[in-house]
Amino acid sequence: MKSKDIIIGESYKVGYYGRGKILATSVERANWSGNIRKDGVDVFMEEGYCQGEHKTVSSRDISQLWSEYKAAMDTAEMRRKIDGQDRERISDQAAGLADQLRQSGVEVANSSLGYRSAHGLTDYNGVLTLTEEAMADLSRLLKGLGKVEAEETSGALADLLS
Repeated sequence: MKSKDIIIGESYKVGYYGRGKILATSVERANWSGNIRKDGVDVFMEEGYCQGEHKTVSSRDISQLWSEYKAAMDTAEMRRKIDGQDRERISDQAAGLADQLRQSGVEVANSSLGYRSAHGLTDYNGVLTLTEEAMADLSRLLKGLGKVEAEETSGALADLLS
């Protein structure tokens, strides 16, 4: 931020250090090459690295009001929690459906969680993996023939391959 935009007495996010209360702006400081500049900011570190210390940092290290930063972090944490709940719910549904299919005689090879992301949003999907035989069993089940019984497979595929 520019020194003129920083409010003395407010808490800001200070670089990688954490939260700091601004004590003064336009303070002289030496940059990495030893030149004296008036873009320094005196900060009392309230939280994080160097907590309890006074530091002079570049005004570029002052990124945003702490309240704005904290609100953004709280929102991100809420999104992570909701995202985790969505993943768990969809995964449980996929596992439950796989169990129901197995009880009906359709052997599910695997159930897992799939997803796709678009425009910053993630859409979770339950993924069931079925063999060719299991797909045929499911098709018969869905046609209303009831519980699938084990049936002998014809050698049609083996005949085709030989």
